[in-house]
Amino acid sequence: MKKKIFVILLLLSLIAITILFVEFLSSQRIVYGTVANIKLAYYIFVFIFIGFLMTLLTYFYRNKDFKILSKEFNEVNKQLNSTILQLRENNIKFKSILTSITDGVIAVDNNKNIIFINSSAEKIFKMDEEESIDKNLDYIIKDEKAQQVFYELLTKNGEEREYEISGLDHKVMKINSNFIFEDKNSREKLGTIFVIRDITELKKLESIRKDFVANVSHELKTPLTSLKGFIETLKSGAMEDPSVSDKFLNIMDIEVNRMNALVEDLLMLSEIESEKRNALDEYFHIEEVIDEVFQVLNIKAEKRNIVLSRGIKKGIPAIYGNFNYFKQMILNLTDNAIKYTQKGGKVVVKAQKIRSHVVIDVIDTGIGIAPEDQKRIFERFYRVDKSRSKQMGGTGLGLAIVKHIVLMFKGTITINSKLGEGSIFTVTIPLDGKD
Repeated sequence: MKKKIFVILLLLSLIAITILFVEFLSSQRIVYGTVANIKLAYYIFVFIFIGFLMTLLTYFYRNKDFKILSKEFNEVNKQLNSTILQLRENNIKFKSILTSITDGVIAVDNNKNIIFINSSAEKIFKMDEEESIDKNLDYIIKDEKAQQVFYELLTKNGEEREYEISGLDHKVMKINSNFIFEDKNSREKLGTIFVIRDITELKKLESIRKDFVANVSHELKTPLTSLKGFIETLKSGAMEDPSVSDKFLNIMDIEVNRMNALVEDLLMLSEIESEKRNALDEYFHIEEVIDEVFQVLNIKAEKRNIVLSRGIKKGIPAIYGNFNYFKQMILNLTDNAIKYTQKGGKVVVKAQKIRSHVVIDVIDTGIGIAPEDQKRIFERFYRVDKSRSKQMGGTGLGLAIVKHIVLMFKGTITINSKLGEGSIFTVTIPLDGKD
């Protein structure tokens, strides 16, 4: 209100000054022509001038409001830009999280058109994002069985299904579906999000576990059945005959020792796979390991008339790790070589440094291993010659233990064998020791 009064007073003052100025000019006869004409002309000028001033003042007045409005608009614009930036950052973070997870993620709208797909899902279905976005689900899922699974899950919230992808890279997938809603209170479905997990390895491990339990049960059942039979025979009167009872007791002792060896090997496998093993890590030299192994196996080799020898090159640095496990690895390999070598044969343990690795070869002139058996030789309870292994007191876990120990030392193991000629087991361990 004060601003308006000020403007009116200013205009009136300007009018009064203008009229006085015109009267002054007329009285002084500074201008030419009649006074009436001069007054009329000047009054017209006054009104034009006043109109100009009013327009000018209105412009400045409104411009001031415009500046205020502009300032408010800029503030709103800043807030809007900040919100957009925050949403963009959140979207990038959300997309990064979905992209980085190992499970495949696909989101579709109600028409089954893909609105999001992460890199894991792209690898599973061998598609890229540019190809897939806005395409129908059928475009990336060619397998009819898989399509049926996805279509079924489109109508089911929070459920999961399994299906197998056939082909060379046979895989087993688990799919979980969840509906997309606008918010937690909304019932209007906007689409469906699928989470696809590759459970191929899990299925393999499950199969291995089942086989393992079955094998352990079988390995324990056989000696237990034998023991039970001998006990019943002894109880029924065989104890009275010393020759029979001694024979039975010796067999029972062998069976008990076999079960004990099996349990010890199982415990060792479990121990190797646990995290506690690093507590006993130390530096040691391979010569002392082979010395101790030969002390244990020399008598066994002599009984079978097998020449047991070594060939260790100089300059091999110390190895860092668990001494007892490393010794068990060499012991199992050398013991196996003796078991499967005919009387009068040879077993040699060699060691040398090649670049940044120590390479150990266990060489025998034994019966050899068939190519089809070489692929499975390190599996638990797998035996090339079952009857020979049991006669020698083997548990079927020796080479499985060897493989786990080699992996513990971050090494590799290979086999080169020919039937009737012998075998060479080569262990390569990276060196992280000191001279």
